[in-house]
Amino acid sequence: MNHPHEYASIEWIDDKNINIVFNLLKGIDFNNYLIQIITYFAEWCPNCQYESKPLQKLFDDYHSRGLGITIIMDYSSRDASDQFIKKNGLQIPTHYGELDKKDKSKCIETSFYQFRKSLGDPRDWGVPFHIIIAKDNPSSFGIIMGEFKDNEIRSYLSKHL
Repeated sequence: MNHPHEYASIEWIDDKNINIVFNLLKGIDFNNYLIQIITYFAEWCPNCQYESKPLQKLFDDYHSRGLGITIIMDYSSRDASDQFIKKNGLQIPTHYGELDKKDKSKCIETSFYQFRKSLGDPRDWGVPFHIIIAKDNPSSFGIIMGEFKDNEIRSYLSKHL
C-alpha cells in the first residue's frame, strides 16, 4: 500500500463526554477488563489494514494482564467486514457499527460521527479511531484519532496493567 500512515497520540478527555461514549458503546462488556480499548475500523481503510497486525499483537501481549479490545467494523457490509477480520488474522471480539456501507450522507447522521466531531476529529470517516477506558478511572477516557503509536500505547499499558 502506498498510503501514508496517520499516527496520533493519546488524548485524555474528561467526563463531559463520558455518557456519549457509553451510549455509543452499548453492548460492550467493560466489567471483565482493567482497560478496554474500542477500535473503529472499516475494511476499505488502508490505515486500518496497517494497524490490524499491531492491534492483534497488542491484544496477544496484554490480554492476559487485563486488556480487553473490541473492534467495531463500520462503513462496510458484514460480509466485507468479516473478510477483513479473517484476511488480517484478527482474533479479537468484533461488533458491527452503525453503517453497513460507505455512504457520506448517512455517515454524518451517526452517533459515531457526531461524537468524533464533538472532539474535533477533522477526518471525513474517522477510522481508525480508538477509545481507551480504564476501570480504575471511569470519569476519563483516552482517544486516538488515527493509528496508535506502538511505544506510547505499550508504555501506558505497561504502567496500568
